Amino acid sequence: MRHWGSPTVFGRLSMRRGLPARNPMPSPSSALWLSSVLYVGNSLAYDVAGAQNAGLPVAWLRGDEELGDYEPEYVIDSLAELPAILRGEG
Repeated sequence: MRHWGSPTVFGRLSMRRGLPARNPMPSPSSALWLSSVLYVGNSLAYDVAGAQNAGLPVAWLRGDEELGDYEPEYVIDSLAELPAILRGEG
């Protein structure tokens, strides 16, 4: 993943009464001004599948789940791995 300048990182935690929001995915059009986007999430069914269905590359923060049929672009064990990915070293 290449970028020009410093990466911009944004995120949102959507919780209502302890349950995830019905629409946790940001609109891809809201990030069109970015030169590149990497969606980071810890849920295969929601984050990985949702990001890929939206046409976004995704880094999956590995938990207790098995990959199964999912194929995220990056599999990470810690958010500390993101800077290397954003620099194109991942």
